[in-house]
Amino acid sequence: MQPIIAHIEHSYIPALMSLATQQPTWSDPLRVAGLVLQGLTREQSWNQYFTEVYSPNQKVLVLPIQGPLSRGGYYTPGYEFLASLLNSAAQDERYAGVVLKTNTGGGAADGAPILAQAVENFPKPIVNWTNFCASAGVLVTCQADETWLEDSSTAQMGSIGTIMYYQNIAESLKQQGIDWEIIRAKKSPDKARVNALEELTDEGRAELQAAVDAAQREFEGIVKRGRQGKVKSEALTGKMFFAKQAIEVGLADRTGTLTQAVNRVLALAQKK
Repeated sequence: MQPIIAHIEHSYIPALMSLATQQPTWSDPLRVAGLVLQGLTREQSWNQYFTEVYSPNQKVLVLPIQGPLSRGGYYTPGYEFLASLLNSAAQDERYAGVVLKTNTGGGAADGAPILAQAVENFPKPIVNWTNFCASAGVLVTCQADETWLEDSSTAQMGSIGTIMYYQNIAESLKQQGIDWEIIRAKKSPDKARVNALEELTDEGRAELQAAVDAAQREFEGIVKRGRQGKVKSEALTGKMFFAKQAIEVGLADRTGTLTQAVNRVLALAQKK
């Protein structure tokens, strides 16, 4: 398995690595199909479905961002799909604004800026409400007008960090009596130099370190831009924070319920 650059809270790593084996558990495809048959676009149908399920006021789209995140998504919506739903809601007169209902430990770095950009460009009021928002979850939601944490002793936010796990299984295979050899084309000497079978060279390790550091710089830049100078340096080391601490270090603005966040969107819409 190739290394994955991830903005993720460490306990979510196994879930991210096993995404491809999961089945969709976050939707009601029959309800969405019914909405499409009624004449709505795919994006409008999903937004209608999420509004019916999560929102106490049908004028506010409540968009769930949950589970391990990735570009295309597996058993949860991916960055690109969520961005398309936001872009649709931006043009949909039924919605005064959006609440991002976030419950995620983060996910892959690849594709995360796509959703962050969609949040930043959203022309209507948009509030992030979360009970648990870590790493890539912060990256994609920090551009919201406000961030609310659930008023709970267990609500957490943070883990602004980048990590990569490299695994070498060569010794394990040898112990199982499995012999292996990699044969590259003569004109492809650099093909897959970082792999799980050959020893990681100093050059390969340096390349991986550079990639992780570049992803972290991008991550920090997006968070700082989104939070507009509110974020303190101690929030950028990869640490998780409970609600009160998250507000103190500038990652969140206040605590409250989902209904209060929805009402806040309506109030902000009236000011525009």
